[in-house]
Amino acid sequence: MKKKILILFYILAFSVFTFINVNAETLEGEGNSFTILENSYDIDESFVYTARANFASGQAAGIVFGAKENEYYYVLNMDRYENSVKLIYFFKKESGEGFDDVVLKSDYFIGNDKMTQAEKDMVYPKVRNIENVDFKVVITPENDKVYAEFFVDGIKRFGVDETIILDENYVGGNLGYNVFNAKVDFTDIEIGKSDYSYYTEMYRQQYHFSQFKNWNNDPNGLVYYEGYYHLFFQHHPFSKYWSDMYWGHARSKDLLHWEQLPICVFPDELGYAWSGSAMVYHKGTNPEIDKLNWFSKDTGLIAFYTADGAKQNQVIMSSDDGGMTWTKHKEYVVSQDLVPHPAGFGDKFDCRDPKVFIVEDNGQKLYGMVVSGMNPETVWLLQSTDMLHWSFATSFSVFRPECVDVLRIKADDDTMHTVLTLEGREYLVGEFKINSNNKIYFEKYSAAGNFDVTSLTKNEIQPSKMDFGPDSYATQSFYIDDTTSKYYGKSISVSWFSGVPGAEASADSGAFAGVRTKWNGSGFTIPVEIGLKKIGDEYVLTQTPITLDNDDLDKTELVNITDQTYNPESDNVLSVVNTHQLEIFAKFNNPNKEEIEFMLNIGENEYTTVGWNPID
Repeated sequence: MKKKILILFYILAFSVFTFINVNAETLEGEGNSFTILENSYDIDESFVYTARANFASGQAAGIVFGAKENEYYYVLNMDRYENSVKLIYFFKKESGEGFDDVVLKSDYFIGNDKMTQAEKDMVYPKVRNIENVDFKVVITPENDKVYAEFFVDGIKRFGVDETIILDENYVGGNLGYNVFNAKVDFTDIEIGKSDYSYYTEMYRQQYHFSQFKNWNNDPNGLVYYEGYYHLFFQHHPFSKYWSDMYWGHARSKDLLHWEQLPICVFPDELGYAWSGSAMVYHKGTNPEIDKLNWFSKDTGLIAFYTADGAKQNQVIMSSDDGGMTWTKHKEYVVSQDLVPHPAGFGDKFDCRDPKVFIVEDNGQKLYGMVVSGMNPETVWLLQSTDMLHWSFATSFSVFRPECVDVLRIKADDDTMHTVLTLEGREYLVGEFKINSNNKIYFEKYSAAGNFDVTSLTKNEIQPSKMDFGPDSYATQSFYIDDTTSKYYGKSISVSWFSGVPGAEASADSGAFAGVRTKWNGSGFTIPVEIGLKKIGDEYVLTQTPITLDNDDLDKTELVNITDQTYNPESDNVLSVVNTHQLEIFAKFNNPNKEEIEFMLNIGENEYTTVGWNPID
């Protein structure tokens, strides 16, 4: 069979970590104990050193660098009992007996200075029993200075924007291990001369963000602020399975290259920190919030999340430092009791995933909040004049609503519409309105007319299908009000890269814990631009990956074939392609709509196919 084909292949460059493996080793001791390896680096040599500390028992452990045995040691240390990460310099006492030490840097392992006692009561006991900790030290001599970066569990420590220069005591030296009142097995030990990415792990996606370690699910609080796209996410930092929820945090300048940041929202007496949304606040927007002096600058971040405790209440919080830390304002908790109690349910029912937005209609302005009742299959609308005091507006029923999102999109016919996405699987197109009773409601657009969804039954609402693939869920969009963003005026969304929970075509993310070495939960999809296309009398949602023809990716052209006929039984035009990271542009003359496949990563007994068929 012969076909005409237009193909452009690109390989995307990434760093290669040339490393050596070191055998696992067990170290046990009272007080501080050290083991020194043969591996040594001079003061002018760069290196990267990683290891995992697996606690059998005890308090603290770390990795050693710049050491001379029985003389001095630099140690990157994690203390389970103190919930701390430290950079410590040990040196022999003048008496020659034992060591003195200086703590050069100190940080929380999980936490920050704004933690309340209730949060500490939830977090510290978990940290005390953590089973393993991953360390990485990156040393880079340059211009008569020695620069250092320190990572624990994949997060840069001692200030994500701080440049650390080692003091004059650093003269190079050996690598090794340290324990303090502990028994620890050191494994996954790798040493090299250049930094590397954890995306070299098997079963890691290459272009999708995934946290370094442990569990993730829903994206939360997506917002563009002060030059960064912030991705907060549901995170369990103690295992590869869903459990107690925290907010993890990552940021990117281009939505392609991500940096994981410290965990920033913690459980407390109100409950675990479930999903929510965020927005940029500008002083002068709301006199009631201005009076509270939450922000030292003219702008800051406001977020809402669900506190999953005895009930599911919504909590407002503010950040004055770009989302690194948050202050919860518990005097303004939005009670689950605001919504009508669904028949047949007890004191607690699904009432979560708050998404806050602005409704402007007939010269009026209100804040709206959608909260999801997956079971009892209800979406509740709340409203407020100040984002502090909320009241019930209305509700409607749809199948399995969860993580409802609200997007404002200009269609291809230049008309503006509001889109409600449900789980990231289905959507409604319409408008939020304010009725004569000053209550907000959602009016669904359809070819047959516009309808207040409150007046429709679950079967009558009939949302449209949003995503035909089985592996995305809980979609959320970025709040972007800054004209400096490349995506200002566009709707950019990210989904949990997982199947629909309980759906037949989906795999349970927890089932992958055994094959993923450090992480689980599947990470997140590539961000997509959401659009609306007018087709007949309907508006159809479109999704375009932001990676498409994106100049922020470094590319090397490997193959460029134009207007060529080939025989797929014998011709292999892709024989020069040998990479796991590539971008394909292909246009086929295929009038009979036959199935087309590329075969990639061909091994002895396996290969990967990427293709198209007219059925799916």
